Amino acid sequence: MNYTHIDASPTTQTERTKTMKEQPTNHTGGPLLEQRFRQYLSAFDGKKKDFSEVEHLFDAIFHKDFFETTNNSQQQQTVSREQTKAIHSMYFAMGTSATLIHYRRISLHTIDISYHLFNDQLDIVVRQLSSRMQNSIAGRSRCPVGKLHWTTMANNRLRLMRQNVQPFNI
Repeated sequence: MNYTHIDASPTTQTERTKTMKEQPTNHTGGPLLEQRFRQYLSAFDGKKKDFSEVEHLFDAIFHKDFFETTNNSQQQQTVSREQTKAIHSMYFAMGTSATLIHYRRISLHTIDISYHLFNDQLDIVVRQLSSRMQNSIAGRSRCPVGKLHWTTMANNRLRLMRQNVQPFNI
């Protein structure tokens, strides 16, 4: 085989830059989403506040079509974005504090998040598997800390199956 017709001259910096600019950029938004999530969680600082003060942070991380799946006893319950907003509003009104335990990307579109919520009436550890879409959280499955077995279902939606773990109420 004769390779003399192939141009093997070194690529100049200008050509390299031009080539890089022509390539479409596909960012997954991982670090940006994590930064915004940490910022939102830090708003749970133990001071009572109106949700309108932090609503822009909520809107920045939760997709407009967000849903949450919770397991109560033997049945699954789906919670909408507006219902989640109401629950978070209640937590802020109660002066809830939050501490991040871990934030791990476990696949391209899945994040494993665990945090501790506490106030005078509440003290729970929350663990969630969240599905990312368009640099925001599109869906999540919530369960108490314990043994988790998860599988990816159609449309990158996650369903969480718990074995021998008592559910908690939201």
